[in-house]
Amino acid sequence: MHLPKFLQRRCRRPTAARLILETLETRDLLSVNVQSAFRGQTGNPAVLEPPDTITAAGPDVIVEKNSGAKLLQQDLKSFFNASPLGGVLSQSDVVVAFDELAGRFVLGTLDFKLGATAATSRSRFDFAVSNDSNPLDGFTLARYDMNDGAGGFDFADYPRIGYNADAWVISFNMFPALPTADIHVDTLAIDKSTLAGHRVEVPGGSSNFTMTPASMHDARPGDPMWFTESFSPVGGSFGGNTISVVQMTNVLSNTPTFTITQVAVPDYFGFPFVFGLQPFSPFIINTDDSRMFNSAMRFGQIVAAQAVVDFDNFATHVRWYQFDTTGDAPILAQMGNINQGLNVNTYYPSIDINMAGDLGMTFMESSDSEYMSMYVTGRKKADPLNTMQQPVLVFAGHDVYQGGRAGDYSGTTVDPVDGITFWSANEYKPQDAGWGTGIASFSINNAAPPPGTANPPDSELLFLEPARRASSSLNFAVLSHDSVMTMPDNLPGAVIDGDLNGNKQQRRDVDPSAGDRSHLVREERANSDFWDSVSSQPLPQ
Repeated sequence: MHLPKFLQRRCRRPTAARLILETLETRDLLSVNVQSAFRGQTGNPAVLEPPDTITAAGPDVIVEKNSGAKLLQQDLKSFFNASPLGGVLSQSDVVVAFDELAGRFVLGTLDFKLGATAATSRSRFDFAVSNDSNPLDGFTLARYDMNDGAGGFDFADYPRIGYNADAWVISFNMFPALPTADIHVDTLAIDKSTLAGHRVEVPGGSSNFTMTPASMHDARPGDPMWFTESFSPVGGSFGGNTISVVQMTNVLSNTPTFTITQVAVPDYFGFPFVFGLQPFSPFIINTDDSRMFNSAMRFGQIVAAQAVVDFDNFATHVRWYQFDTTGDAPILAQMGNINQGLNVNTYYPSIDINMAGDLGMTFMESSDSEYMSMYVTGRKKADPLNTMQQPVLVFAGHDVYQGGRAGDYSGTTVDPVDGITFWSANEYKPQDAGWGTGIASFSINNAAPPPGTANPPDSELLFLEPARRASSSLNFAVLSHDSVMTMPDNLPGAVIDGDLNGNKQQRRDVDPSAGDRSHLVREERANSDFWDSVSSQPLPQ
């Protein structure tokens, strides 16, 4: 069986760390106000790279800086193995979202086996939806076969998740075993009411790559699904001068219609890779290509972000877009590059739009004088077009990142309680680990308050990272300030067999004795500004 070499993910080496949060100065101008910031997971590139950071914020629990906290951690292999789905193979590429329209968390992961032949290989997608807005009340699980057979055996990679009022929609890059077959994109639309799955191949073959579904925050029943995609005339994410804005209608069927509008944008370049510099180091960070990392939609406006190579100085820069879909055809409303200066590289963005029409975004940054760091930025709806506020450093890098790849993505979402606050998770290089992830809440204010006066909103953060350690385990953690929160050994719920043809589903209660859904409950009471990293080691005293 032939699979592209870049599907074979390899790891590199680690080093050491210390965390510093830069204090924001008081400003009278419009500003990005970071309300809370704390550490997420840490890892070692020799065992795992990259962390695939992603996040989702729900409504129920306060996540707060400057306090003790509990970390509730669940191994995803145990999570799916403990169900009657039939066991887990290898896992990778976790996706997660909080769907405020359904009041549910959704999460999924690739579940696959790359055998010696097509007949012995498997490509599946394991999916879970919470029973309510609290993920500790259990999940309903489903599994979907993602091998569409177009290339003998087709491996589904790099899932991206979005939703409208009727469906959760995941897109995949499909890599065929047959060298004569085209790389292509499949979508999986999961009916919210039945969990019936509809997998289809998007027309266009190799002209499609990483077609990112939008989180459609104000969708109504019957609305279409929207996607964005960087378009290259030669396929992949090599570069171009248009962005594909894609409308999918008849979503919950095996014969949906895809209408693709090519929207003209300034030239961009993204192949073979875009790179991030580091100080005094031969290690150059591979930041993938010019694919779209995420999309979000509200008021008919789609926001999306990618990283591109600047033709003027060949630095890597984040580029963000806002597309207006309220007319006869989508048009570009505004866009901009995050250019922080000569030889400064910005990459791995994610973006969202809140109820006020403000935009919030995170990205990573490094240069020949700055280690890999996490930033946030944004803009008020009334700000001058094509501009973002001055980016704010959240977690500074403190050492050379010795891995080859960073990312593969980041996460930004809007708090569902106030509809205004943004939550972001991204990667940086601490001094005490090979890589680290940071999580921050922030808003775009007319005037920033003095440091230390902001109160975080009521929210619950479901923080997922594929912790692919030597055991190939994947973890998710619920981070909470609630001192009485506990996670049961066996999460209640039910399992539904995923049916790709929309036929009748079998619903079965989860047997609490069907396996150990072990968890890790730990409390850190030290007087620290940050939560200690999620790991299998005891917390420092």
